[in-house]
Amino acid sequence: MADGELIAYGYKLVVETFALIGPRRPTPPSAMLATNLACKNCHLDAAQSRRRTIGRRLKTYPSSRPRSGRVISLAERIDECMTRSMNGRKLPDASREMMGYLA
Repeated sequence: MADGELIAYGYKLVVETFALIGPRRPTPPSAMLATNLACKNCHLDAAQSRRRTIGRRLKTYPSSRPRSGRVISLAERIDECMTRSMNGRKLPDASREMMGYLA
């Protein structure tokens, strides 16, 4: 998948999380999330506002996490959101979803 396609898919994941990997997912495998939330529910303006873009945060990873007492990667931080905030499962590292989020 080309970078532009991954970036577009990543944006769609932020905006339509519940429909793509949540309970409203149209095709198997089973949903990765148990909620009908989208990432944009917490990351306002689909994480594109000038003051709080995800892009600005990307530069801070890998980052020390006081909660876990270790340094984590951006992929691990995304999985923290998936498992804690979204009540779901860890995304497979090489999955299209993880690649989309990272793009």
